[in-house]
Amino acid sequence: LFSFLVRKHSDLVLLSGASWCDDVAWVENNGEGFLFGIGQERITVQLHLYVNHINPILGDFFPFIIEYVGLFGYAGTDSKISNLTITDSKIEASGSYRGNNVGAIAGNAYDIENCHVTDSVTVTGSNYVGGVAGSVDNSITASSNAGTVTATANRAGGVTGRVQSNKTTAMTECYNSGSVKGASLVGGLVGDLYNGGTISDCYNTGNVTATTGVAGGLTGNFRSGVIKNA
Repeated sequence: LFSFLVRKHSDLVLLSGASWCDDVAWVENNGEGFLFGIGQERITVQLHLYVNHINPILGDFFPFIIEYVGLFGYAGTDSKISNLTITDSKIEASGSYRGNNVGAIAGNAYDIENCHVTDSVTVTGSNYVGGVAGSVDNSITASSNAGTVTATANRAGGVTGRVQSNKTTAMTECYNSGSVKGASLVGGLVGDLYNGGTISDCYNTGNVTATTGVAGGLTGNFRSGVIKNA
């Protein structure tokens, strides 16, 4: 994981020209600028995070981050994010062509373990919006959301907006207690269980609302997969 602290516009220009900034996330660093984390290898973070505000206003300078918004914008194949808590934060992506894959921990993640979002957090985006992650490609384990999740379009989930994995460990021992709202395909745990994965030993106690379409206490769209002990 590589970090880069941005304090002024010239720093943004410098970073935007860097050849290695494929995977980018930023955090407002208590008024001291924006801390960017760039990681293309396996990511394991072990600390408690206090995040003030994450907002893609900087999308004007970084068009590639508009679709992946979170502490980690995009954590690719074989990466792992673990042992994180986000509190007192606002994660927001809105406007034309913005807001796909939005989550407090990650916009898109491969593996997530023991990551939590408290009830002082709000997460807002368009499609694939989740309290913990917008989308999960492989597995999410022992993670939870208590924050408020809102999608202006579809596929909102308390824990994640979409589970892409076909593994038997796609989602294990996760729970949501926060409210979840979207237009359609809204779920207490996951907006879209898409590719045959298994959700096991999970639960939801939060309110789930679809303004125009379908919603479910656990999943908004159960396209393919298994749900057990939930």
